[in-house]
Amino acid sequence: MPLFAPKTVLQAAQGGAQTKRFRDFVIAHFEGEGAIAVPNAIWLPAAAWANSRQPSGNRMRDRGMLLQRLDVLVTRRGTTVVSTSGGMIPLARLRNAMRSEGLDLKEWNFPPDSVLDKALDPGSGKKDGEQEAADGAEPQQPSPGTFTRVDAHCVRSSVGFEVLIVDQYTAHYVEGELRLVIHGVPGTIGGRPGFKVKIDALVASAPLSAEERGRALANFSAAMEFQNVSVML
Repeated sequence: MPLFAPKTVLQAAQGGAQTKRFRDFVIAHFEGEGAIAVPNAIWLPAAAWANSRQPSGNRMRDRGMLLQRLDVLVTRRGTTVVSTSGGMIPLARLRNAMRSEGLDLKEWNFPPDSVLDKALDPGSGKKDGEQEAADGAEPQQPSPGTFTRVDAHCVRSSVGFEVLIVDQYTAHYVEGELRLVIHGVPGTIGGRPGFKVKIDALVASAPLSAEERGRALANFSAAMEFQNVSVML
């Protein structure tokens, strides 16, 4: 039987194992080492990159180069090559997509459902009294919608705004005619990559009311969370 001879970094990383594609995600197998599920928006550009490069001859190195491009993924139980990673919101969306395809989620290393449900709906789980109090509080910010990647540095929301990471100190928020430059300091928040916003360094293309600024910053935080970056205001 001829030895497996990978022709691309992708083939080497997976050891020749197969990838099964679903509507919103893929399941990528690693020969003898388990499998991962990854949103299509994360997997497809990473796989295209790995499939266009020749292998190094070192499977662990090639696998590492592929995995470092996957910032949201969940591992199947018994997988040894990587651990589940990503923000709670994208992981919750991945869980829901896998559930809709009829997969047995007990085989996968997701965070607890209570944590993922709360990430998607912070108001879930409140007792009646707490909900009544919340109903009498200030109106909640509108939903930031769902996100898709434009490229490695930009994400777009289904409700019509974009967030572009210019560099580690600067991001741009664009919503219609509004252009907001957001300056901050990179660091670590809760053990994850983080961005501390300098409120006094916001530069807007037009005067902002307190409500508009709050909505823009909430949308910005959600978009950064989608990219696995925590925001501190």
